Amino acid sequence: MLEPPNPRRAIINALAYWVRAGCAWRLLPHDVPPYQTVCHDWPQWRIEGRWEEMLAACGPGNAPARGGSRRRAPG
Repeated sequence: MLEPPNPRRAIINALAYWVRAGCAWRLLPHDVPPYQTVCHDWPQWRIEGRWEEMLAACGPGNAPARGGSRRRAPG
């Protein structure tokens, strides 16, 4: 079986950077896979439920609550 051109770990590292930095996709560093790859895989993982599984595997309190955002409204 062929190795994928961008290992999943590199995509996860790019997503971690994106979440921490809060930057635009195009501003991802050059040592991670191309932003087109990352911003294609992330929505697919969310639709399939993989993203939540990955967050849950990181430990308690990291997975978002079902049915909504964990962010609080200002005020």
